[in-house]
Amino acid sequence: TYTRTSGESVLPGEWKSTNVKLSSQNALTIQGEADNVTLTVSAIKATCRAKWDGKDYPASGPTVAQGLTLAVSKTGTNSFRLVEKFKSKTLVTVRYHVGADGKTMTAHGVNGEGKEPFTEVWDKAS
Repeated sequence: TYTRTSGESVLPGEWKSTNVKLSSQNALTIQGEADNVTLTVSAIKATCRAKWDGKDYPASGPTVAQGLTLAVSKTGTNSFRLVEKFKSKTLVTVRYHVGADGKTMTAHGVNGEGKEPFTEVWDKAS
């Protein structure tokens, strides 16, 4: 679902998504031990090997643009913050929190300007 954010004619203008339902599954895999973490996003075949230190680490994969980095830092026992950048410009900042039941993870984020808030809910794969 999209909502017009600018423009007045029938089609041309700027549009913002307000509700997204994917036709195919997208998986975020988080693996790690101690200070190391590997994030993998299946839909875009992206992988990032990082540390929980909030520093930028390069993402890679066949559909990932060179210059894309992720920075992750733990914000609690069941939560972390992720900052996605492209060539040092922040694209999105997201805070992830795993629910008490361990079956869902909620993401609250904003774009690089700290605007356009969004929420995602991830279900744990069986």
